[in-house]
Amino acid sequence: MNFSLSGRPQVTVGDMAAAREARAAKQRQMLQSGGMPLVCLTMNIAGPEKINGLIRQAFEEGMALVLDMLNAHHAQVTHREEQLAPTGPEAFFCVQGDPRQIKGLTVRIEDRDSLGRLLDIDVLGLDGTKVSRADIAQPPRRCLLCGEPVVACARSRRHSAGELFAAAMGLVRAHFERLFAEDISSFAVRALLTELAATPKPGMVDRANSGAHGDMDFFTFLDSAAALAPYFHACARMGVQAASPGECFESLRAEGALAEGRMLRVTGGANTHRGAVFSLGILCAASGIAWSAGKGLGPETLSSVAARMSAPALKGELEGMKQAHTYGETLMKGRLAGARAEAADGFPTALRIALPRLDEALAEGRTLNDACIRALMAIMAVAEDSVLLRRAGPERSEIVRKAAAELLGQGCPEDGMTAFDRQCMMWNISFGGSADLLAAALFLRLARGSRWNPGAAESRA
Repeated sequence: MNFSLSGRPQVTVGDMAAAREARAAKQRQMLQSGGMPLVCLTMNIAGPEKINGLIRQAFEEGMALVLDMLNAHHAQVTHREEQLAPTGPEAFFCVQGDPRQIKGLTVRIEDRDSLGRLLDIDVLGLDGTKVSRADIAQPPRRCLLCGEPVVACARSRRHSAGELFAAAMGLVRAHFERLFAEDISSFAVRALLTELAATPKPGMVDRANSGAHGDMDFFTFLDSAAALAPYFHACARMGVQAASPGECFESLRAEGALAEGRMLRVTGGANTHRGAVFSLGILCAASGIAWSAGKGLGPETLSSVAARMSAPALKGELEGMKQAHTYGETLMKGRLAGARAEAADGFPTALRIALPRLDEALAEGRTLNDACIRALMAIMAVAEDSVLLRRAGPERSEIVRKAAAELLGQGCPEDGMTAFDRQCMMWNISFGGSADLLAAALFLRLARGSRWNPGAAESRA
């Protein structure tokens, strides 16, 4: 075995021959001891480099796909083993069932998408005979580069090992970029839906009522959140592919405008999530930047990246707002002044106020609903909420902020929260900016506990 300049092991033809012999011996041993069909998973990777970070990640995803497919069809796995060898990763599954039917399931995985094309899933009957694709009337596998049958390309050596390796790595990268963006988008939508469902929220739409909003209700928000999923997906992809944080932020402006137009279309003109389009769009893109740089998705990391993305542009806008001489002019120049300041500083209220409150309440055994309400009230007590300021004015805004702090100190009792909700509705005031910051904190929590964040197992709650 040799090593490349990068330090990665480079296997030889002899290494691979020895690995095949060892794998065959392992298969015979497991068939004898297990007494049932065997599924063997390896990777189709051309060239001397058989293991690296991308290959390992693809293999782990492949194992999950095999297990999910078998479980969905009640093909019980009674025993499994896996190893990450320099000659390539391998996994073995003893599975109850008919080997031909099991092969049919594994072919679905191999033909499912680009990653499946790199998975080599053999199914062996009790006598050790492999079930082929032809045995179940399925077409042969196709070449990654030209689409012709793999056997024909391999026999003629039509493509070099370097070409095939580069194509395989490109497929893996594209596959995980797509999965990453899908997950990030789902975190953003889940954050919006969780914030919406939290009840009671003073003056805001929740499961109990529409608060101070006569032009929208619970179902309007459901439609809006669902419509924004493609936008959050696009933001994550933009972050992954960004040349720099600053350029990514400028690109988000156009994408955000399109998302806002989509939101207004599905809600009949109601402004359900304008602030969330801004804040969660930045956090989705920040997630893409952090992940592509190998930094993980910890809350502190996402806060730092979000600030680097947005501060250069937003600090100038905020300075312009400070030149306004009256309350009315301030609102006219920056309806999202509070959100802009939060983004420019990396969403400190979500990071330092709301997220710790969520963690604390959940650690105490409280429901997610109650944890959200406590976090929301903590935000309301301190945040610069431009929605509240526009609806209530400076003096009344200070009154309700103090009321929020008092209720939080009392543990957010149900009767007090209900009375506060009624008062806010009577005054026609809402804390939309605070709700957006709660959604941002919920997003940070989901990203922190995800598979894309190293060490996430320790932080999942």
